[in-house]
Amino acid sequence: MIRIITLLTGLFLTTGFGSVSGQNEVPAGNLSGVIIEQATQQSIPGANVVIMELDRGASSGIDGTFLFEGIPAGIYTVEISFVGFRSRTLTDIVVRGNRTTSIEVELREQVIEGDEVTVSAGYFHRSGTETVSDGKGSWLLSVRRSYLDLIADAINAGGAPRYGDMQAKGGYDIDQNNKITLLQIYGDSRFSNDIESAIEDGFQTVPDFRNRQNTTGMNWRRISSDRTYFNSSISWSFTHQQLENIFVDDESIDLTYNNRHDYLNVRHLHYHRAGDHLRFELGGDFTYACGKFEYYFAPFTNEAGVERPEVERELGKEQVTGELFGTAIIRPVESLTINAGTRVGYNHLNEQLTLSPRLAASYDLNRRLTLNAAAGIYRQDLSLYIRSQQSHFDDLKDPYSVHLIAGFDYLLGNATKLSVEVYDKQYRNLTIQPAGYSDGLPEYVLDSQTFFDDLTDRGEGYARGIDLMLHRKIKDGLYGTISGSFFRSRYRDFSGEWQNREFDVEYLLSAIGGYRPNQKWEFSARWTYIGNRPYTPFDLERSSAAGQAILDGTRFNRESLPAFHSLYVRFDRRIFMNRATITTFFEMWNAYNRSNVEAIYWNQNTGAPDEYHQFSVLPVGGFTIEF
Repeated sequence: MIRIITLLTGLFLTTGFGSVSGQNEVPAGNLSGVIIEQATQQSIPGANVVIMELDRGASSGIDGTFLFEGIPAGIYTVEISFVGFRSRTLTDIVVRGNRTTSIEVELREQVIEGDEVTVSAGYFHRSGTETVSDGKGSWLLSVRRSYLDLIADAINAGGAPRYGDMQAKGGYDIDQNNKITLLQIYGDSRFSNDIESAIEDGFQTVPDFRNRQNTTGMNWRRISSDRTYFNSSISWSFTHQQLENIFVDDESIDLTYNNRHDYLNVRHLHYHRAGDHLRFELGGDFTYACGKFEYYFAPFTNEAGVERPEVERELGKEQVTGELFGTAIIRPVESLTINAGTRVGYNHLNEQLTLSPRLAASYDLNRRLTLNAAAGIYRQDLSLYIRSQQSHFDDLKDPYSVHLIAGFDYLLGNATKLSVEVYDKQYRNLTIQPAGYSDGLPEYVLDSQTFFDDLTDRGEGYARGIDLMLHRKIKDGLYGTISGSFFRSRYRDFSGEWQNREFDVEYLLSAIGGYRPNQKWEFSARWTYIGNRPYTPFDLERSSAAGQAILDGTRFNRESLPAFHSLYVRFDRRIFMNRATITTFFEMWNAYNRSNVEAIYWNQNTGAPDEYHQFSVLPVGGFTIEF
């Protein structure tokens, strides 16, 4: 039975195209790369490159490139260092048989001896830093497809989505100073429930939801001199969401929407180093956005007990936004770096011209301790879905936030780093419902997918908290990260009352770790704990009388669901072949079978509140084939 589950739950195929060397009895490949300075994009000759597991070293050539040949297929840790620059350690670099794996490494100027940056990835978070090289170019193609919904249904583990994605990346070095990079990312997910299960569980409606996202882009990097380079990019993205919600009793439509956003973005960044202590970044960002929105709401009594008429719309909206930005990177003394800049933006719909100054500083107190601080204004475009609903919504101002951040990084040892960050974010121009037009619930408009009669931009809110992370890079086969976030996120509603946002869970804890005893086996685990997830309780008397859910608006998001926590464990087995690497894996989701409450809903069968639970323990397996 486990074998069947393993074959059905996931199929992941990753393919790289590049030059192929001759057939070898023992799988071996090559590792190549280029070392460049982060600030100028100039190549760094003479940098030291070491493959830690093999104790093999090399130096980059005059053009910053290096090459290791005859590397046994496997997963390696690569350390890069050069005098005057921060060392970097890359983990999970996969070398495949009869292939050349290519990496590009940027080094940052070092201030105090002993600083090091580690880029790592366990098997819950893969790095994606390596591609397959064919000399002047590198290529990567990845296609994944999951069938978790079939297995979840088969073993009655609860609802699970079906999803898939595709990623393609290609780079070509026109010459030493010019490089073109192409990128394609596509994702597709779908979640649906059947009417029989919905009736059995007492749901009033049943959803069928599909979400598709895509980004296609190209970037041109040109190095003009040893002091100047630029990046120019163009990209097209879209999101397409479709939902059909039907009543289970007569299968009539409750609501539907078919919403699509398209974005065309052009960006240019020009960098210039004026001297050893002063650098400039100047650029511009232009975005054309268009949306098409089709939605239907049947006449209904909403969860506030307010009668709403039938709504049917087929709308479109276009928007042009642009930004000019500039940043000065100043290093007045060796241990202090200051970034000072601003952005000037314009939105053609509300004809709003905005200024967003920002300031950040980093101070290396000693070789172990770095202090960080930042402040600035950050802006967010109001979604076209909201602007399309009423003509006067074009005049709504875009929301913005004022950030204040302070923290530090402390190296506890050669393999362990502690990071702490405290932040306060004040939100202004939030879009809210005016009191006279409210549907009865003070919901956070930017999180909503409903239809509004009127809105105002006079709302405010805040988010403040502290983030902590303890990270251990891979050493002696062990690696791991422990992180915690403690925060509050609230907003002021149309009546002037402060409300908890839907995601105001107050604290998040996470632990990810693993052990790799050799090149063939890896064992890893991830544990997550989510605290006080807010929800609005039902008005029991009104709900019973109406025969449907009516929420108690006086206690909006004032109750908390039971804490969510779950353990995921995973085992990987790799087989390195002459022209391919096969990795089989087995995961156990919700390994200790925690009965996590996803939501509280009104059970139509019992006429009382009930709990909707996430999936129970779920075995997941599959394999990857990497050519």
